[in-house]
Amino acid sequence: MISWLRGEILEREGPFLTVAANGSNAGVGYQVMIPDRPSYLDRQPGTTATFHIYTHVREDALDLFGFGTREEKRLFLMLLSVSGIGPKGALSVLTGLSSSDLVAAILSKDLVALTATPGIGKKTAERIFLELSDAVRKRVDSGECVRPGSTGRPGTPVQANARSGLGPAAQAARQALLGLGFKEAQADQMLDRAISTRPEPAERAEDLVRDALRGGHA
Repeated sequence: MISWLRGEILEREGPFLTVAANGSNAGVGYQVMIPDRPSYLDRQPGTTATFHIYTHVREDALDLFGFGTREEKRLFLMLLSVSGIGPKGALSVLTGLSSSDLVAAILSKDLVALTATPGIGKKTAERIFLELSDAVRKRVDSGECVRPGSTGRPGTPVQANARSGLGPAAQAARQALLGLGFKEAQADQMLDRAISTRPEPAERAEDLVRDALRGGHA
């Protein structure tokens, strides 16, 4: 089973890349299906790229799905665990939404964001919320949510120093905002606005994250 692949890109056709693991003289090219979105457009023929691979074995085929970061592959695997979602459906979600957008959509139960993805209807989106929200929340609470776009090593947890006086839900929400790529000052401002506009204290981090994201940031 292939789980990691690095090599020269020989050709590209839509979301499919042909990658020579040992260079163009290797004699073997692997076809890899990737999320077809702008952040992958720099992976052009003649360049070298690294992919975290999910190998999907069927009776009549062996498909390779490639991702630029471990975080994307983990989210892909989480989506696969949802009943009714196969590899191509999970890839479609990660084509329509970046890692940070997907995490935010799951935490805030953003039905519009998920159903905007081709092949994901309301019932499937609701299953994603039902089956993944707790798992995503636990990852955020434990600081395992990777900062999207970080220059650090993929898979490195985001460490944040929670401000004194914040309750558990607010601390977890702050960690989630940092994990989504916001700077500490931005996260604090967004969180302060979300807390101040609520009629009563939030008991769940995802509620504060949703309110903070809806309120925007400076």
